Amino acid sequence: MMNGVNEIISRIKALPPLSPHTVRIMDLASRPDYRIRDLADLIMLDVTLSALCLRAANSARFGLRRPVDTIEQAVAYLGSREVLRLAIQEGMPSLTDTPLTGYRGEDGEYWAHSLRTAIASAAVARLLFPGESPGAVYAAGLLHDMGKAVLSEFLSRRSPQVSEGLSRGAADFLDLERELLAIDHAGAGALAAERWGLPAPLTAAVRWHHEPAGSPGPYRNLCCAVHIGDLLAMLGGCGTGCDTLAYRVDPSAHTLLGPHAEHLPRLMLDIETEFSAAHRRLGALRGASDNENHPDRR
Repeated sequence: MMNGVNEIISRIKALPPLSPHTVRIMDLASRPDYRIRDLADLIMLDVTLSALCLRAANSARFGLRRPVDTIEQAVAYLGSREVLRLAIQEGMPSLTDTPLTGYRGEDGEYWAHSLRTAIASAAVARLLFPGESPGAVYAAGLLHDMGKAVLSEFLSRRSPQVSEGLSRGAADFLDLERELLAIDHAGAGALAAERWGLPAPLTAAVRWHHEPAGSPGPYRNLCCAVHIGDLLAMLGGCGTGCDTLAYRVDPSAHTLLGPHAEHLPRLMLDIETEFSAAHRRLGALRGASDNENHPDRR
């Protein structure tokens, strides 16, 4: 078992370095008082991300009379959420594009769940923790399951044991991960976050999104928001495979949501509406990118 953990840790250490620009963008956009000009200055240091932002801002979503031709304008139109999503997708392809075969997830399921969790976490924070930075909560939601991309291959090698564990009715898939690999995806994700030097609040949310009561005090509200957002994403029909129904809800979630039970139906509707719109935008942007790369498809 120890050799397995060492192999996982070695794999994390071998992850390609993350662009420092991506880390700085996540850090800046997670602050409540960031300036658009400062964010635009960081984006301009990355040619690919600059092009993605300009393409997104000029998409049919905005219906602008005049094209957006500066990064500062693009950031103003897109907002921090869209910029964070683009930065994470561009900067972390080894995570965001990884099929979760070990979790028996379908293509695109991982990123769809991450996006819905980000939207749900931000909605939960607005309701329960209005003092939290919206950018930090959204980024934490996007990143919370990054450890699954690390562990997926190792779980694939133990597919019979995974099946046997699920047939036993495991109360929480985290327990099964620890049983088979001596580490869970929250711990593996936190190691990857540390390897990349991600901001401390985001690393904490990755590490404690299943067990927010154990998180460091300054980050507890953030971790609770992501924990509940993760749960709401799955309840909305957007999980990551065979672990979706094996999820232990932290008692703090019941305590926090209890007084707001009457708001939950509206909250779920708002999450679904925003997720559907974001998913359509993603599809439109991917279609535009395919047409640029393959002009004969036009």
